[in-house]
Amino acid sequence: MSSKEYVQKYLWRDHGQPLQTAWQITLTDNEAIAFLALTTTLLAYTQTRAWVLARLAVIKLTRPIRLSDEDEPGSLNKLTQKDAMVEMFVSAAPRVFGRYAPRHNQMSSVSLWFGVVAMINIVIFFALSAVIPWALTGGLETPIVQSKTWDGCHPVNGSSYSDRGGTTADRAANIYRRCWFNTTGILDSCGRQNGIIFDRPTMHISQDIACPFVGAACHPNVRPIRLEHVNITLRDFGLNLKSSLLFSSRLTCTPLNLDHFITDGSGNTTWLQVSDQKLLQYPPAHEFPNFRKRLSYPDGRGPRPNDTVKFFWPERTPGLLVWLTQYGDFDLEGGQSHGEVLVLVYDAGLSRYSQSIDDPIYSAHVREFDVVYWPDYEYTMMGCLEQHRICVSGSPSICTRYGTISDAMFEIMYQKPRLPADQETIYDELRAIHEYGDLGSVHHFLTIRGASAMRPTIDNSVLGPFEFINSRQQWIRNVKAWFETSLLDYRLYLLANLAEDGRFGGLKKGRVRENLCGHVLFLDGDFTNINFLGLIITLVFIVIITGCSHAERLTKATTHTKEFFYKVFETLSAKTKAISREIKTAIRDAFLYRVLRTLSAITFNNARSTPELGPGQTLTHESELERSRG
Repeated sequence: MSSKEYVQKYLWRDHGQPLQTAWQITLTDNEAIAFLALTTTLLAYTQTRAWVLARLAVIKLTRPIRLSDEDEPGSLNKLTQKDAMVEMFVSAAPRVFGRYAPRHNQMSSVSLWFGVVAMINIVIFFALSAVIPWALTGGLETPIVQSKTWDGCHPVNGSSYSDRGGTTADRAANIYRRCWFNTTGILDSCGRQNGIIFDRPTMHISQDIACPFVGAACHPNVRPIRLEHVNITLRDFGLNLKSSLLFSSRLTCTPLNLDHFITDGSGNTTWLQVSDQKLLQYPPAHEFPNFRKRLSYPDGRGPRPNDTVKFFWPERTPGLLVWLTQYGDFDLEGGQSHGEVLVLVYDAGLSRYSQSIDDPIYSAHVREFDVVYWPDYEYTMMGCLEQHRICVSGSPSICTRYGTISDAMFEIMYQKPRLPADQETIYDELRAIHEYGDLGSVHHFLTIRGASAMRPTIDNSVLGPFEFINSRQQWIRNVKAWFETSLLDYRLYLLANLAEDGRFGGLKKGRVRENLCGHVLFLDGDFTNINFLGLIITLVFIVIITGCSHAERLTKATTHTKEFFYKVFETLSAKTKAISREIKTAIRDAFLYRVLRTLSAITFNNARSTPELGPGQTLTHESELERSRG
């Protein structure tokens, strides 16, 4: 399946990164080229606007008092960068070249500072045009992209891991040898080659601890080793979820005293109490290996029909072999009663070395032919205790005890009332952590990889039948390799599911599986990430420079706009006043007309109702009353 089908494009957030790099815009390479070309074009335009500001600053400094000459053809406000630099070179030539310089007859009114500032402006923006695209895209690093939920992503049960588990486990072991072996750093090229995120959590190492197993089980005079990943997040697994939980895992290993686990069988046979059935399924009863036989081949191995490499042990590989047993009833010291116990039994077989080895597991001091060292013991044994813990970020008091992943899940769910409000996200994280506990554990990695995982980590290449390994504490180097390789294996498992068929297993609820489909982090060179915050800062820078360069023009435009609107307002105000006066005059005239008309009517009616009297006649009061009644 093409990666373009399951990559989340455009804006997304990487929850494991700080704010300045968390938000990313994922584009295909072609889209990114077009986008960066546009950004560079905007920067080129911004450079011309920055010259306007720089030119104005030089004018203010060199000629603080001057008449306005903006409309003049030779105004300094119209000076270009090219002209400024030409004037600078022409003016500076006599000082540099003396009498051999060409003569400049006319006295220039352009200060040398204009040319200097123009050159500085060009150099700065030329550098920005290279630095900004480089910074926005992260340089030559292969970008970390996120998967998306697509139609082909569907859940299956956890058994799907076994279909490709061996492949990813082998790849993880090879990656560890090439990239993480004998170093605490990270080789960027390894991440680009393998596609997985290559962040390496800090591994805490301690040997100042007691043996986790009781009695005489532990090898005398050997100090156990404890490896820990403390408070890692889901991003360290390769998942991009907003994480409120912190996950810790630790592996405590120590060589065991083999004699403590040997019991006598019938006849002359011996039995190993914690052995895997693979030790016993092939040879006849009288040919069981004698575990008390201390010398290895060729001096004293238990009787076998022949010494062919794959006769009894089909999984045999060159070097020391191992059988893995998860032994649930192993006796542990108090306070460490929780965890998964791994018991590993090594068979020296035909191993031989070019130098003597002082190591409780790989001890070899039997010299032959002056060039070969045989292992001292036919069988050796190692015990490991794998434990997990879950804590809530920001709440140190909410933390489980170290134990199995199931124990930690139960304890954190028991504290449900104290969990943060966003419990749905907490449940998603718990399910993802539970899957990691099943598929990303050291026990699972060793089970999937088989006996080949137990071969010593080789310092140099194998030359013929000889293996060149570290002569001291080789078993510690192996334990470190298992602990870190199991994490690489889980990351490869997630990526393999995306690239092949989108199947995810180990979780119970379909919705969560979809979330995992859409939150896997990996590297893909066919895409480019643009830093979103950096892009915003770049655009703000462009807008500020461009806006300030147009400030004077905007001021003039604003002034003209104000004058225009003022004139419009005055005109409208005058017309409004004239109309108001006309309306008032009309109302007044109409009112006076009605008043005069009313008075005229009253006068006319009074004139008609008054009787005519002769000379010397007057109206009496009684006659007036009678007339009024009549």
